[in-house]
Amino acid sequence: MLTIQYKIVMKTLFVLIGMISTTFCTAATVDTIPATNNLIEYTGRIDFSDPAAPTFSYSGVSIRACFTGTSIAMIMNDNVGQNYYNLILDGKLFDTVRISKGKKTYQIASGLENITHEIEIIKRTEEMFGKTQFFGFVVDKASTLVTITNQRTKLIEYIGNSITCGYGNEGVNGGTFGPTTENHYMTYAAFTSRNFNSRHLAVCRSGIGIYRNYDGPATGNSDCMTNNYTRIFLYDENPKYTFSDKPDLVCIDLGTNDFSVSGGDSSRFVSNYFRLIDTIQTKYSMPNILCLLGPMMSDPTLTSVRKYLQFIADSATQKGKGNVYFFEMSAQTGPFGIDYHPTVAQHIKNGLELTEYIKLLKGWKVTPSILSANLTKPKHIQIEFNTAISDTVKDFSGFTISGDEKEYTISSVYLDTENKKLIHIILNDGMNIGEKISISYTPGTIVSADTVLIGAIQNYEVQNNLTETKITKGSTTSNGAKITLTCNKNIDNSSNIDGLTLTDSRGIADIDSFSISNTIITLYLSNPTLKGDSVFAAYTGTAFYGVDEVPLTQFDKLSIKNNSTVTANKSVNKLAKLNVFPNPNSSEIFFYQIDKSLISGKGKLVVISNHGKILFNQAITEAEGSIDLNGKVSKGLYFFKFSFIDTEITKSVIIE
Repeated sequence: MLTIQYKIVMKTLFVLIGMISTTFCTAATVDTIPATNNLIEYTGRIDFSDPAAPTFSYSGVSIRACFTGTSIAMIMNDNVGQNYYNLILDGKLFDTVRISKGKKTYQIASGLENITHEIEIIKRTEEMFGKTQFFGFVVDKASTLVTITNQRTKLIEYIGNSITCGYGNEGVNGGTFGPTTENHYMTYAAFTSRNFNSRHLAVCRSGIGIYRNYDGPATGNSDCMTNNYTRIFLYDENPKYTFSDKPDLVCIDLGTNDFSVSGGDSSRFVSNYFRLIDTIQTKYSMPNILCLLGPMMSDPTLTSVRKYLQFIADSATQKGKGNVYFFEMSAQTGPFGIDYHPTVAQHIKNGLELTEYIKLLKGWKVTPSILSANLTKPKHIQIEFNTAISDTVKDFSGFTISGDEKEYTISSVYLDTENKKLIHIILNDGMNIGEKISISYTPGTIVSADTVLIGAIQNYEVQNNLTETKITKGSTTSNGAKITLTCNKNIDNSSNIDGLTLTDSRGIADIDSFSISNTIITLYLSNPTLKGDSVFAAYTGTAFYGVDEVPLTQFDKLSIKNNSTVTANKSVNKLAKLNVFPNPNSSEIFFYQIDKSLISGKGKLVVISNHGKILFNQAITEAEGSIDLNGKVSKGLYFFKFSFIDTEITKSVIIE
């Protein structure tokens, strides 16, 4: 039973990642655990010629141990300085570290609770980025290593090319490949191994093939995988690999590069594939071998290679030296990683497919773990697992949800009716845009389809997918009868537009009715907007939502593009004879000028807010004058309404 991992969660109180010099370690405060300690678990192709400094280059090499104490560091050296490693503490992937040239000590974690912890270091970059030496761990004075509690009894070996390496899986197509864009830990291979709580051994290089490497001659390359498979280091003839670790399953994903450009020779491909299988069967006793067809091929090559691999698997099995199987992973459809390679999402998809196949093939149980956790609505979290789950008491209790400032109360937890890998957590209170969220789980009655209990989850990071709901633009129709507002997302069609106001030079427009369709709100007006008039929208309501239930952000002034061709009538033309200035204004003192022919007796000036509230009034006796609002209003859009016996004139103004 494992602590759920796969997601980066940084706990700033106790984790400090970085590189420091070896002077950090003083004899008075720490002890060094040498690389020769028999409680350290090594997995991968590793050169132990110098037991005190084991050396390795392939992706996925793992160094694992359990230790007591409050801190852990590692001593390493790299011959190039471009290799990156994932650091996993207590089953949780929490950061990545680059190993530089020269023997140095790298602090992993400090300030931990003084109990037993597990540390695992996994190489995420491939052999092209150089070799690394490991010299041991550094722990608290008087602390030590202890027996690993989570024993992994299975071993899967993967032989592959750039797909298995994870080439460009953390980049975007069109980008530049480099060590920071490659993460073997997030490949179909590593993901499948974790699904079975299996040790993981990878022999892979980008561009390599069964007999012909990428863009190689049709006759083949001497440094193909079949020729160099028995080596610890791909390009070093010695030392040879001992094959002392016996895998329960060997997966081969090769062939993409043999046929990636024209000129691939099918007979050479098949004969060399048989030769590689013969080597594997010679080194391991009656191994199960799985020939994989990767996700990067397309027809007509795809159909041809599928036939070759099926023939190879069937024929090799008939030799009686071990069972050989064929499995095809689903082809990628995009988006793509760098140079059209699979993304992490594609790797996870293929890993799930491969997991289900191996589960049936070997009868292994899947270790349940979280694939993703997403906040889809302010009160709604969805958690997807790598396998179907259930709860014997059907209440799915044991979860806690933490935000930036508090722990949230859970209203209900339930299993999705269609996807049994998905559970929904409903909260009593809504979360905020950008809020950091984490999930924890205390083991209880939730189990996988294989009746494996879900282990403890600690502070698993939830992806907060909430975004602001806002109106981005608006425009009138040519007849001035409708205004369309465009939102940045689809709108809940049960939304209420109370608090939404439209204004032009005549004042607040009368909205007769409205409709909502996807991102568009259409407002039908009682009176058309006029050609050349300025039109604005404002919103102060609380009942307008995106489909993700995020409320529309309130705003004071949105300029509407006026496409109206309706010409003003004579009475409306009087509006041109009113001038209020300066507008916009930051002093709150306005001056006005009214054509004397409009004034018939005493009148008044009323100041109205953009949602219709009267804020101020003043008597008007002259055609010219001023009004001092004297701090009675704040910044925003307002309307000055001049009223006389038989005339009313409204002017929109802005206070900055």
